[in-house]
Amino acid sequence: MPGNTHIISDETDDPIIEVTEFDFSIPSFVSLFLHIFNIHDVPVWAAELIVIIIGIITTIIGIITSGYIIILYTRRKLSDNPDARHMLILAYLEEHPGAQQIDIIKATGFSRGSVSHNLRRLIRELKIYKTGDKLVRYYPAGTFPTEKDSKAWKLLVNENRKCIFQTILKNPGISQKQISDETQIPITTLRWHLDKLEKENLIRVEVCQHITRYSVNPYFFGQYMSLSGSEVIVDG
Repeated sequence: MPGNTHIISDETDDPIIEVTEFDFSIPSFVSLFLHIFNIHDVPVWAAELIVIIIGIITTIIGIITSGYIIILYTRRKLSDNPDARHMLILAYLEEHPGAQQIDIIKATGFSRGSVSHNLRRLIRELKIYKTGDKLVRYYPAGTFPTEKDSKAWKLLVNENRKCIFQTILKNPGISQKQISDETQIPITTLRWHLDKLEKENLIRVEVCQHITRYSVNPYFFGQYMSLSGSEVIVDG
């Protein structure tokens, strides 16, 4: 066992403090290892060798793991080099918002696999987003679909949703109960419509002092006003 035990006593009573000095040298550690696992037949030199090998393996694994984490972080961080493929794709989308993957492939000359890979990277880094299921279109962050046949616009074909949307547009920060009072749409039905509007980024949802409040996505506001020809007086 590594370490020496010293007893501190006042010489008149039982010992009151027991102090152990530990020795962290390899031989002492090996002795402790052999004692804990009740091993008596292995030579100390062999046990020392095993401990050293385990230490080397642990160190190598630690180096590899930390290096792998650094590589992952480096891969995740997108370069700002304007000639990088993801930057060229982003530049194309900024000039052609709503482009499909096939449009990007034709314009850049990159392979389908390369375009798919870089689109995923841009989405992961919140540089762009996509809309649609079968007909997927890509947009730079901070813009909104302008096509009247997009899924977002189709949501507003429903009269109840259109009424809800316009109510929120006129009253940014309005609560769920206020929308229900204004539109006369029951809360249960209202929540279902609000869910759909939120999923398509038409509205923003914020919780303030335990009250859920709704406002129109500012990126969609201008598009809606220009394409719908609406004149809305916004409160406040």
